[in-house]
Amino acid sequence: MNYRIRIRLITTKQGLKKIQNYLQLINDENIQKTIFNATIFKIYGDIVYLGWDNPPMYKSVESMLICLMSYNVTYRMCAINKMCDSFQMSYYTVPKDRHKNIPNIPVICRFDEKKLDEKLMKFMKKGKGESNE
Repeated sequence: MNYRIRIRLITTKQGLKKIQNYLQLINDENIQKTIFNATIFKIYGDIVYLGWDNPPMYKSVESMLICLMSYNVTYRMCAINKMCDSFQMSYYTVPKDRHKNIPNIPVICRFDEKKLDEKLMKFMKKGKGESNE
């Protein structure tokens, strides 16, 4: 599946409640649809696992993360942006959750040597690869 951005979030049930409260406060139907129409919505005991592939309102998912941070709630988040070939990871564990050993989100990274070589060759051909020696 082609994607522009994929986001995965692990939090506690308390974190989910804070997200729901946040969504009621902002009262924006489009943002609520984006958050609640997660591609992945699973509950494992006290842990909630959410995931979005190409959310229509990416910034709303980011603001949800800020909500979790402001309420001092345990979370793990990873966003992979295909357009920029980048990823962002963020996490926080409140002291009372440390004994739970909440897993981090596993990510597999590989170097694309062929693409890097192409970019470096293009860089060199433009004359920017000259040294100042």
